[in-house]
Amino acid sequence: MDAVKQSVVEKQLLTAPFRVRLSFPVCGINQREESMKVIVNQFEQNSFLFVFLMTIKIHNLWFNNLALNVYTFLLKKQQTQ
Repeated sequence: MDAVKQSVVEKQLLTAPFRVRLSFPVCGINQREESMKVIVNQFEQNSFLFVFLMTIKIHNLWFNNLALNVYTFLLKKQQTQ
């Protein structure tokens, strides 16, 4: 993904309406890896994956960090395709 396209995508993400609802397991400390797999699988199947990640409004520091990690993972994956 070139810099211009990435910039456009980032702008779209920051201004996009909330379009996607995700179901994910209650995240205990021992279930983080499993939760990550569930979330990544759902995002991979969803065309609005980036929109959701950038617009999610959950005031939970751990989940926000997880969402950022998933976003980073998927962005890298998209760049390698």
